[in-house]
Amino acid sequence: MNGRSASAPPLPRRPRRGNWPLLACALPLALLFGCTTQQRTRAQGTLETLRGSARFAVGSVGADLTVVGDSRHILEEALADALSEDGIGCAVAGSASCYTLDATASLREPAAAFRAGAGSALRVAELSASLRAPGSRTAAAPITVQHTVAATGNLSTATWMRVSDGLAAELASALAARGRSDAVSILLPAWATHNEALSRVSNVQAFHVAVVGDSRADREAIGAVADDRGGSRPVRLARAATDYLTEAITDELRAAGHTIVPAPDGRFVGSELSEFWIEATPSAAGGGWTIEARVALQLEVAPPVGLKRRKAEAHSCRRTDRVSFAPGDTTLARVLESCIGDLMRSIRADAGWSQ
Repeated sequence: MNGRSASAPPLPRRPRRGNWPLLACALPLALLFGCTTQQRTRAQGTLETLRGSARFAVGSVGADLTVVGDSRHILEEALADALSEDGIGCAVAGSASCYTLDATASLREPAAAFRAGAGSALRVAELSASLRAPGSRTAAAPITVQHTVAATGNLSTATWMRVSDGLAAELASALAARGRSDAVSILLPAWATHNEALSRVSNVQAFHVAVVGDSRADREAIGAVADDRGGSRPVRLARAATDYLTEAITDELRAAGHTIVPAPDGRFVGSELSEFWIEATPSAAGGGWTIEARVALQLEVAPPVGLKRRKAEAHSCRRTDRVSFAPGDTTLARVLESCIGDLMRSIRADAGWSQ
């Protein structure tokens, strides 16, 4: 974890014009139990229909938000760049062999659990994209990508460039995974859409959340789905797992009422990811499929000035579910999200916050 208040670019990705997945994002850690999980809108579509070396051309683009600059043009450019850099952009505009990607971006409020403590600064940037197959006028179900933004008022051009680049990169990554192989690509919604009751702190503090480090041997694949013929399909996360967890930790801290600041000005929060895995296998007896998700990291919370430094504490989660069918991206995402929810509850209870 190197110190930075916005997420760093996904591990080995080619440098993109400002691909700091995320944003001026800021997000957080609540501090207490309190976990009344409520129904919320799921921000996911399915990519299961894509096969082969699919290519994509940017179609209509809209941006339902106010930016100091041309928000629609910036997003259109980000999408074209992301598709090209992932090798899935259409070489010839209007080619009959390419899918058409129609996209709309908007800003919306986070879940009620996050709004009370975070105030008006925390918002969710959402990119909804519909695919039209070559020669078809009918679009498939939209695919939605979300990141959290910490900004009040109109977004500056620089902020929107970072945000749109991050959203476009995640969308392109998901499309590339489906088009190039038989991989399952998972999209996870912004953590601030997770509607869980969070306790507000009375002692507000300033924290600097560094980007989560990664000690996994394989930083690309996050799991495998076995089939009944003895083979398996790799599972990939469209966004770097470390970026997602950095945002989730920051979201929770902000939702608890704390402030997020540059490295020298706040208590340092560092973590190292050791496991981020989900697998699905046919059940040996009774039919159906068993899905298991596991996430583990070490978290270090620096104490206030003058107190002895605590060592890192281990936090982990494990979730198992059974389904009657071979799971796709949305089913795997649901189980992984549930596991991460357990992980965040464990992090809230970390002894380091009470110093």
